Amino acid sequence: MLAPKRGICRSLHTQLYALRSFRLAGSPKLLDDTSKLGFHAAYRLVNGRAFEYGAANALVGAYLNQLGLNDRAVVYITSAPPEGVEWLTADTASAVGISYEPISVKAPHASDRRKPMPHDPMSTTTAFYSALAAADGEAAAALVVPEKRGKGSFNEESIHTFYSAMSVPLRLTGTTLRGTDAVRVSYEYKTDKGRTCRGRADVHTIYLYGRTLISRIKAIDGC
Repeated sequence: MLAPKRGICRSLHTQLYALRSFRLAGSPKLLDDTSKLGFHAAYRLVNGRAFEYGAANALVGAYLNQLGLNDRAVVYITSAPPEGVEWLTADTASAVGISYEPISVKAPHASDRRKPMPHDPMSTTTAFYSALAAADGEAAAALVVPEKRGKGSFNEESIHTFYSAMSVPLRLTGTTLRGTDAVRVSYEYKTDKGRTCRGRADVHTIYLYGRTLISRIKAIDGC
């Protein structure tokens, strides 16, 4: 397994896959001098905030032990909080038992390197309302700009509570692109109290971090 030159790898799930690949394939672990390899604990989002997830970290530890990593390596890999990263250094790797070979030659480009997604307000809007229909607050909030997640109508738990109580789930009935960044949507649902809504809204988006995210939603018909 090779970490590409000037690459940065900091997802715990990516690290698990990488470590599994090293162990099963028997390939040497190679890290370019300009690359950075980091770890953090498993976490879950609650009301827009990241909290360590003890059960997930226990499973991670058990899995790493199965791969042959010692307890010092397991503690190290899961030590950083969700908002932080524990960057691997040569000294730390030696101390905790994670071996790799440093290289300074030009590494090939990773074929699966993530590319920025195109600006696509229609797809983001459709995915957002599909998440509402499924009462999936976390999926819906993930499509909203970071500063508004967990707040007001974009609160994950509030989304789940409101849309999971529908007697007739939300259904998107129409989408129309308005300009380059906004989508006019129409939808309908029926609450658990029997109130039927046939509403419209203008969904405004912004292209941020290589993704199209929702910046605000303006209801037109009051529901």
